[in-house]
Amino acid sequence: MVLAVIGGLVSWFATGAVLFRLLRWAWPVYAIAEPAMAFDVAMQMSRLAIGVVCSVVAGWLAARVARGKRRAAWMLGILLVMLFLPISTDSGTSSPCGTTPRSS
Repeated sequence: MVLAVIGGLVSWFATGAVLFRLLRWAWPVYAIAEPAMAFDVAMQMSRLAIGVVCSVVAGWLAARVARGKRRAAWMLGILLVMLFLPISTDSGTSSPCGTTPRSS
């Protein structure tokens, strides 16, 4: 079960790395906006969609490695929430939703 969760976690990051690289390649404006996290709504939705795909792939892999036991996928999901909830609720400029205050 532990290997299933670790494998799912690794696959989450690997899938994200590939998909974000493809997004930067296919959408040059996104690549320019990414360092400053200055995303428009379409970019935010793209990031959300990539997160969903990463989570589905990771959950599927964790359940597959654990031989169909859904518990592994649930444990992975809980781990991912624990890892990313502090980042998602941060009110600083690193907010993944890209809603940073802008100065005039």
